[in-house]
Parts: sequence; C-alpha cells; structure tokens
Amino acid sequence: MRRIHLLIVAVFILIPQSCKWNDDVRPDESPWAYEDPGVSGFDEPLLLALDSLFDAGRLGGIGSMLVLKDNKVVFEDYYGFYTRDSLQGIGSMGNIIVSLLVGIAIDGGFIKSVEDSVYKYLPQRQSYFEADQLKKRIRFKDILTMKSGLSWNETLSGVNSTSNDVNVIKTAPSAVEFLLKKPMESIPGQRFSQNSAGSLIILEALESATGLSIDEVVSEWLFKPLEISDWKVRKDEVGLSDLSLGLTIKPLDLLKIGDLMLNNGSWLGNRIVSASWVELSTSTQHRISNFSDMGYLWWRFSDDSSWSVYFPENKTFYALSDEDHYMFVMPEYNMVFLLTTNGRTSASTNLGYYVLSNYLLATLQPDDGN
Repeated sequence: MRRIHLLIVAVFILIPQSCKWNDDVRPDESPWAYEDPGVSGFDEPLLLALDSLFDAGRLGGIGSMLVLKDNKVVFEDYYGFYTRDSLQGIGSMGNIIVSLLVGIAIDGGFIKSVEDSVYKYLPQRQSYFEADQLKKRIRFKDILTMKSGLSWNETLSGVNSTSNDVNVIKTAPSAVEFLLKKPMESIPGQRFSQNSAGSLIILEALESATGLSIDEVVSEWLFKPLEISDWKVRKDEVGLSDLSLGLTIKPLDLLKIGDLMLNNGSWLGNRIVSASWVELSTSTQHRISNFSDMGYLWWRFSDDSSWSVYFPENKTFYALSDEDHYMFVMPEYNMVFLLTTNGRTSASTNLGYYVLSNYLLATLQPDDGN
C-alpha cells in the first residue's frame, strides 16, 4: 500500500497528504491499474493508520492485505519478511479452488452433477464404501457443504491441537484413506459438521474422472488461464496434492480468484467457469447460524446477520481459514478484500471481520445497480 511515515505526517500535518506506494509494489507487473484509496471512497488516513498497526505487529502477524475495487488496486502491502513475490500458505481457504474445479469439471462433462455419489468416481476405494453402505450415499454436494456425515473433529479442539483431525491428516500416508476410514456419524446431507479436509475426496475423484493429476487439472483449468505460474502444494505419500489445506501461493495471484468470482467466472474477458456455477456455489446451500450460511465451500452472511447493515442485499460471499486468512468478494461494492496472516493468535481472532467493518466499509456506500 502507499505509506506515509509518521514523522512526515507530524511535520506536514497541515499539508494535504498523498501516500507513497510500498517499494515492493510494482504496478507494471499487475493485471490491474492502481488508484488512491481516497479516490475510491475510502478513508485514506484510516487505512494508513491500519497499515501502521500492521507494520508494528499490533494486530498480530500479518502477511499481506490487498483491496481491489472497481477493477483497480487501492491497497496492496506486505508485512514482516513477506514481499509481493513471497508464496504464502492459505490453509483451508484453498477449498475455494476445489469448489471452482468441481464447477469446471461439471461444465466439461467430467462430473455429471453435484448430486452424483463420489464412490462412482473412486473405483480404487470401493472396499471402504462396501464396508459401510451409508458411505455410498455421500454426494459431491454433501462434501461441498460439509455435510458428508463422516465423523470429524475440527472445531472441538484448538487449531494447533494434536487431536484436531485437520492436523492429523496432514501427516497421514494417504489423506483419502484417512477420511474414508472414519465412521459415519450421520446420514449424508443431513447435518453440518465443519470438515475442511473432506474435499480431498473430491480431488481424488477428479483425478479418476479426468485421468490427470490434480496438479495438471488445476494448472490447465485454472492457474494457466489466470496467469498463475508460481505455486506449491503439499502432497501425501501416495502423491495426492492437498489443494484443500496445503497450497502456498502469492496473494496477488489469490486476488485473481476473487476477481474471477466477482466477474461471474470470467477473467479479462475469458470464460473460465460458468456463471451458473458461480451463482450456485456462492448461494446459500445450508443455514448454519444467525451469523453464517454455507455455499459450496464458500461462506456467506445469514440474511438476519448484523452484517446486513453493510450488505442489505446479502450478495457477499467469502473464504476463510482457521489460520486467520480471509477473502471477501463483495458484489455490492464491486470489491475484493484479501488478508493473510502468520497464523491465528489471541490478538488476531476474527481479524478479517474486524478490519472489514472498522476500516474498509467505514465510509463506503454500496454501488448503485448492484
């Protein structure tokens, strides 16, 4: 982001200020134009104050913050040892990429529909489905809405707990085998239970359906069209890439995913996924509470959430992870907000919501016509 050093502010307090871009920001290497936050309707001094808090570590360890509005970058900054060229782990926020791949697979005829049972696409795993016939009823839709019915411990223990299944699966020799060995605790499609790793089953199903590795699938279908060339992903011992939990990527490239969704599946005029999938996957598929709803691995605010003061038409959807990474896609404001961190701390819990309401939306009004 553009910055003002505090000393300069103190000396020239009476002179209208314009920020200086972070030295690491190179507008000529970005697919978007850049614009001063104040021109786009933001409270620029407030954003500069936030930038200073991030620099000082007062709100926890921040990796990056980027804001895209009206197809222009109005805020881009990196903190600590991170730069624009740094790959940053995004934890379970990688699930939004799995959701996109399902949409592209359906568009291309590799998967018939979200109503299909996943076992049909996993011939190599039939023994697990035969051992528990209830598992045969697990549909793509159930995994995408975190209602697979598989027993899973993600929210009952701490983020860093060794009993948290998310941490256990990261070292499992076969992530899909670990998931399918879990007993069923409910009928698929009936009960929500947060499971950020369940989409690994979908990734293996995509490999079977396409005859390609997940690395090839995500590269050819999504990353190459978005001009994303620098990324890494953790693999289990059998070679399955964990896009669900183990992706590292540049924040500026991750912002492209948000922009793609904001533009109904098109990127720079090129159709990557159908608009119908964008609408379906970001619509409410399951009501969780009076705060949040679930789409297909995208989150939403509930209609009666207190956030309706900012989003009266409730078009906004977002991605997040337990490590305190956030990306909000806000059609009402024609805006995408991305925040990455060094991991959740007591000082940064729910940080993305706090920054969004207290700093970004403080002076903005929804765009007319959205």
